[in-house]
Amino acid sequence: RRESAGFSRGTSSFRGVSWRAQTGRWEARIGRLLGRKYTYLGTFKSGEEAARAYDHAAIISRGREAVTNYHISEYKEELERVEKATPEARRKM
Repeated sequence: RRESAGFSRGTSSFRGVSWRAQTGRWEARIGRLLGRKYTYLGTFKSGEEAARAYDHAAIISRGREAVTNYHISEYKEELERVEKATPEARRKM
């Protein structure tokens, strides 16, 4: 995980991921996206899948400045697509 000012809280070691005992699934959310306090990204079978969903949303909203769960170099192609996209196209990603 990349270094950040924040730290892991709650049920997961991944940023933006928590375990939901009611559903038996991992949930991903990202803060301060599209003017909202939090944006729900969905539930997933594994914490790793939820972490990748968080990373995808972080890259779309923050580009190379995104703090991700996995090293930013793993998202080279995605970063290139995001950087070339218009603001309207980014909203649809």
